Amino acid sequence: MLTTNHAIAGALVAVAVKNPAAAIPLAFVSHYAMDMLPHFGMAVIGGNVRARNNHPLYKAVTSIDIVLCIGAVIVVPFLLNAQVSWLTVLACMLAAVSPDFAWVYKFFKELKSGIMTRKGAFNQFHKSIQWAERPYALVVDILWFVGSLLIVGRSLS
Repeated sequence: MLTTNHAIAGALVAVAVKNPAAAIPLAFVSHYAMDMLPHFGMAVIGGNVRARNNHPLYKAVTSIDIVLCIGAVIVVPFLLNAQVSWLTVLACMLAAVSPDFAWVYKFFKELKSGIMTRKGAFNQFHKSIQWAERPYALVVDILWFVGSLLIVGRSLS
C-alpha cells in the first residue's frame, strides 16, 4: 500500500480509538493488514533495481506518494485535533507508516549500487505478505485513498 494510505489509516485509527495506548499499536498493526491487500508495486526483474526505479510509472507514483504523505503528516493531525489530540494523530500516522522505514535504507542502498541486497528476516516477512503488489493494483490504492479522504472529511463535520 502507498505510504500516504498507511498514514491516513493511522489517523483514522487515532480518531476511532482515541486512547493513544491502544491506538498507536493498532495503527502499527494496520500497516500489515493493509499490505495484505492488492496494492501498487513493481517487480525487480533479474536483480535490476535501476530499471524498476527508473521506470516512469514507478518514479511518478513514488514521487507523488512522498509529497502527499508529507503533506498529510503536516496537515491531518491539525485537521482532526477537534476529535483527538493532534499528537495522538501524528503518533498513529507515524506508527502506521513505520514498518516501511526499513525499506528506505534498503532502497537508497540499492539505488546507489544498482544491485538488490539481501533481505533480513523482518523484510522477508514484510515482503511475503504482499502477495499482490502489481502496477495495475494502483487502482486499489487510489480507491483506498479517496475512501479514506471521504471518511476524514466526514469526521470533520
